[in-house]
Amino acid sequence: HETFDVKGSTLNRKSKPGESIGKDEDWVDAGLRLRLPDGCRRQLRAAHEQDAAFLAGFGVMDYSLLIGIHHLDDGADAASMAAASSSAARPAAVPALA
Repeated sequence: HETFDVKGSTLNRKSKPGESIGKDEDWVDAGLRLRLPDGCRRQLRAAHEQDAAFLAGFGVMDYSLLIGIHHLDDGADAASMAAASSSAARPAAVPALA
C-alpha cells in the first residue's frame, strides 16, 4: 500500500527518509499518474474547485490531494479483483506511459 500527499508543486516536496507518506516529487519519480474516467474526473475537478474557492474565501492557500494506492496480492482470486475494481468509475494510479 502506498499513500501520497500531493499539492501540485515539487518545490521541497519529497518525503524524508522514514516517512511513510510520499509527496509530489516521490509521485513524479515513481512515474505515477491518475487515470480517471471522464465522469469521475469531472466530479473530482468540481470538488477541487469548490474546495479551493472555500479556502480562498478564508485567505487559505494550502490544498493537498491525499492519494491511497492499494496493491492486490498476486494470489487474489478473480472475484475479489472484480469486486475491488467493479466499475470503470473508480480512479486508478498507474505507471506513466513512455
